[in-house]
Amino acid sequence: MLWHKLIAFAVLSLVLCQLHQVTSDDANPGCRTNFSRVGDKCLLIVEERDGWYEADRNCRALGAGLLSLQNPIQLLELNQWLNNSGQPFAKDYWTSGNNLGNQYRTFFWQSTGKEATYIPWAAGQPIHIDNCLLIESSEIFNANYRLSVTLCSMVISSVCEHAPLNYTLSNVTRICLKPDSFETVQVLVN
Repeated sequence: MLWHKLIAFAVLSLVLCQLHQVTSDDANPGCRTNFSRVGDKCLLIVEERDGWYEADRNCRALGAGLLSLQNPIQLLELNQWLNNSGQPFAKDYWTSGNNLGNQYRTFFWQSTGKEATYIPWAAGQPIHIDNCLLIESSEIFNANYRLSVTLCSMVISSVCEHAPLNYTLSNVTRICLKPDSFETVQVLVN
């Protein structure tokens, strides 16, 4: 009679383990390890302080790019996330924005290659003496982040982004707890 209880406990443990794994995976759906889901993007703060070129290379090594902003909703989501990210004080972060090699001073997002048509400037910006965009705040708590132009050689932290990964069908087989039936689930990770 004891072995029935042991088997029931083992099955229950397996089910609870599977439920925990599914719940854990949904915390940041579609995001790589250590990235957080923020709206329609997956973001990661890189505390290592580098110049713009090194920050861009570091994000690319993670399969991501430096942050870009396309609209006010993304800025609002970014502000909320940065203010709730556990950083004790507002910081400056590299974005992918730059006007490198552009004589007309038009800014582009390096991560997308598209012209930066939405640029929420900080007070007194833009100044057209330098080429790279960072997101900054003059406030310490509940910061209101905005874009500024600065030297690409400044050493600051950065925010990397990648689009959420889409899962499509492929061949992966899972065994159902019923001994006479099988369930086939197909998953492909990009």
